[in-house]
Amino acid sequence: SRRRHTRYSLQSRGLGDVYKRQTLDPQSDLRPFFVENLVHALRGFSPQIVDYRRGKLTDDGGATETFEINASATQLVLKLSWDRGSRLDFRVTRDGTDVTGAGTTTERDTYRIFAIDLPATIAGDPLEAAGSWTLDISGAEDTEYHAAAIVDEPRLGFETSVTADNNRVGDSLTLTARLTIDGQTMTTPATVSAEIFRPGESVGNLLATADVPAAPGELRFEPGTSPGQRNLALLLQDKKTWRTIAPRSDNVTLTAGGDGSYKAASAPFAKPGFYKVVFTIEGEHPVVGKFRRTETRGVLLKFAAADPQLTDLVVQPTNADATRYSLSVRPKDSFGNFLGPDYVQRIAVRIGDEPVKAVQDEGDGRYTTEFEIEPGTNPEVE
Repeated sequence: SRRRHTRYSLQSRGLGDVYKRQTLDPQSDLRPFFVENLVHALRGFSPQIVDYRRGKLTDDGGATETFEINASATQLVLKLSWDRGSRLDFRVTRDGTDVTGAGTTTERDTYRIFAIDLPATIAGDPLEAAGSWTLDISGAEDTEYHAAAIVDEPRLGFETSVTADNNRVGDSLTLTARLTIDGQTMTTPATVSAEIFRPGESVGNLLATADVPAAPGELRFEPGTSPGQRNLALLLQDKKTWRTIAPRSDNVTLTAGGDGSYKAASAPFAKPGFYKVVFTIEGEHPVVGKFRRTETRGVLLKFAAADPQLTDLVVQPTNADATRYSLSVRPKDSFGNFLGPDYVQRIAVRIGDEPVKAVQDEGDGRYTTEFEIEPGTNPEVE
């Protein structure tokens, strides 16, 4: 179907805010979101993501993705998916030997999954988990794909988290991880790093400052589409807008605490939006061998408090006897961020003790209303 450009919030029910994600590109983000949530939902058991990757077939119609699997994994699942209308195939090799026939392969229109219980046998020879497992992918050139490796791992455990003090602009992010072996603290050193994806520009700032083009005649909006969603859909027709809001990334290494825990703190962030953090955990332990795991977490930093000195506020009469007024407010915080459209429920106007009920969202970060006062009075407007 035709992609609709708007803001989506992907949230798995029953998991709190662990994997809550905002996205402008659900067609691309939905697949990793599903895999991450599935693994987290089964965390009481033992599936873990070794790695999640995106790629594109080369000009000769081929690609390879290799995953290093540790010795104590009891099952391996390799997943390959692609957009509808394409078609991909793969064979699985371990350390150069074709082992596709040793597992079970499931195929549908948009994905192919290989699963194998470990250890196994192939042609009478033992097949252990430890080693390099490779997807040799084939199909039409330039076809984009998602590939993932998931293991069932009962002995190695880890927990990661991302927190912010107030979940508002100006906060730094605290990243933590904790590793265990057989339920006990893992004291063997490991390397824990994270890539933080931050907004290039906030949607609120974009909608408050960009020149919105006129709607093409063939463009139709769904009933109930908000002013902000309409303007965003129009702006996203331009590739320059995508480059403006595209996430930028920073890499940090977490410091070991000596008790199986790892921690790092980022610098404060000044843009509202969703901050995605991809943890990578690598190490070697006598019980599980060499291992690598990834996990994605995220946090939403919201607009900070409106700064009275930076917020545009205009009140002016609209009739000759100055009994009817218009009010326009364009909230801005101390970091220079606009609140943006679609937050009319956060704007309250009072004339004395009486609330003004009709506040209009103008779609560019401005909120307007009109009100009347009694002749000869000078009420306080809040």
